[in-house]
Amino acid sequence: MKQKLIRLYTFFILSLLCLICFTSVSAAATVNQYGIVSDNPYVIDRFMHEGNWVDQVIVPGRPPPIYRARAAIIPEPQKTAGTNTLTNVPAFDWSYGCSATAAAMIFGYYDNTGYPDIYTGPTNDGNMPMTNEAWGQGECPLSATRQEIDGRTTRGHVDDYWVGYGSTAPDPFITHGWVEHTKSECTGDFMGTNQSQYDNFDGSTTFFLYTDGSPTYDFTLYEPDKRDGCHGMRLFLESRGYTASSNYSQYILGYSSNIRGFTFEDYKQEIDAGRPVMIQVAGHSMVGYGYNDTGTLVYLHDTWDYKPHEMTWGGNYEGMQHWGVTVLVPSTAPPGTSTLRVTISGNGVGTVISSPSGIDCGTDCSGVFEHGTLVTLTAQPDAHYLFTGWSGACAGTNPECVIIVNEDQAVNATFEKPLSVNEGSIGTVLTINGTGFGTRKGKVLAGGIAAKIAKGDWTDTRITCTITKPPLPAEMAYPVAVVVNNVSRHLDDTFTVRNPVLDDLLVSRGRFPDVLTVTGKFFGSKKGKVYLEDLYGKKKNLKVTFWEMIPSTGISTLMFRVPRPSKKFPAGNPYVLKVAGKIGTAIANTGFVIEGPLP
Repeated sequence: MKQKLIRLYTFFILSLLCLICFTSVSAAATVNQYGIVSDNPYVIDRFMHEGNWVDQVIVPGRPPPIYRARAAIIPEPQKTAGTNTLTNVPAFDWSYGCSATAAAMIFGYYDNTGYPDIYTGPTNDGNMPMTNEAWGQGECPLSATRQEIDGRTTRGHVDDYWVGYGSTAPDPFITHGWVEHTKSECTGDFMGTNQSQYDNFDGSTTFFLYTDGSPTYDFTLYEPDKRDGCHGMRLFLESRGYTASSNYSQYILGYSSNIRGFTFEDYKQEIDAGRPVMIQVAGHSMVGYGYNDTGTLVYLHDTWDYKPHEMTWGGNYEGMQHWGVTVLVPSTAPPGTSTLRVTISGNGVGTVISSPSGIDCGTDCSGVFEHGTLVTLTAQPDAHYLFTGWSGACAGTNPECVIIVNEDQAVNATFEKPLSVNEGSIGTVLTINGTGFGTRKGKVLAGGIAAKIAKGDWTDTRITCTITKPPLPAEMAYPVAVVVNNVSRHLDDTFTVRNPVLDDLLVSRGRFPDVLTVTGKFFGSKKGKVYLEDLYGKKKNLKVTFWEMIPSTGISTLMFRVPRPSKKFPAGNPYVLKVAGKIGTAIANTGFVIEGPLP
């Protein structure tokens, strides 16, 4: 009797525990539209493989009828500041499936960064354009080929597989009985997108993922009946003559409580290695090409427009929950070396160095690197100078630039002085280089006197202003300050107001009514006076017909008419030619003679 009571008690306790477990699981889990217990509404099947559960996920995303996602402001790449973005990643709008379109952006990036002939069409001289605008809205031959698009004269992906978004009907090549085109030129062909033979309805692509968060490498279990989109990306890369060292899809860490998932740090490593990542959200695929530690932001192209956008890692985008990634790691580009050439420009002084080593120069230089090498260039301005930006294979104003060397490339680094010129007169134009000026116009003070700043001449990194009321006296170096929000910031540079200076006279004699030219510097933009002076200090004002000073250099030119000889200023005598600007007077170093009848 006692043993029976013990057995009943044990059964009661176990039943209670099972009930508690079932209740807690039921409360936490959601049964989706396909009858699968999952937080993802697009998990259509779940099965066991090699001791692990596998989710079959369909991604059917299409552009929303009303699209309101704001464009993101992408900061300059600066890994030391926790932000980085990849350049040369195209932005395509949706082209017969979001996953195929996202993959086309990734492969377009590689086509632009040392993996040539991934795109082989005639547009843009055979180089993948940065948008698909050239082919019309919704058309992208790297995503889905189509007859009469991009010079194609035969049926392609759209002709053979597309009926209409969401259609589950057999593909047109099946219903019409024509020969299926050879799969060769677009991501959709290889990823199984839109293809009824893989049970993908129009607009959709299938991916397979381990539920515990482990990476699902190159899944081929159900070939040839089902196609994993990630495996298809590998096949497409191989069709272009390249190989992949790795390809996988993976749930992000914490999704459905997994403890092995892909993390934000993993994502950053991919971006820093020069590899964009397919971002998977509920029902939609996008391309992540940058990050920002502040806010754990992902910078992305969403397949809906050509603008940059952002989302929080693990958050949602336009109401779609982030659940996973698809990663492709191409093998190193074909063996060989290429030359990275660096040139220096600007009126400043600085050095560009590379990591790995090979470039270290303050003038033009170059380095030879093996293909596939990630080279970090760092611009280092000398004291009292500024680095103001890259051009060529690098862009922006971040002192660091990362380049994947797979072909000969050229980069220019510009170094400037804080002030474009250090001397001048009325009308001199100064360009002030720096950072943190803001976009709201403040003041520039030279010797405490405000310079004139025209509309549009004030930016966060550059200010252009004109000296209209110079500080006096001349021939003194005055401090220059930028005033932002009533806070002054003195530049590590000065401005000197100069008196006018005359060059040697090209012609030292003339006859009325000759018009002669005089050159020099710092005459000022406001017309002054030109006169002759005799040995006794008597002056003869001359008719000035032209007066000019180049604002950026101070180089000046004037023209005057030779006067008639007179009793007070007879011909044949040497006179002193003087030029009086609004600031100071210049004296010619040779005498000037008026020609004509002698008195």
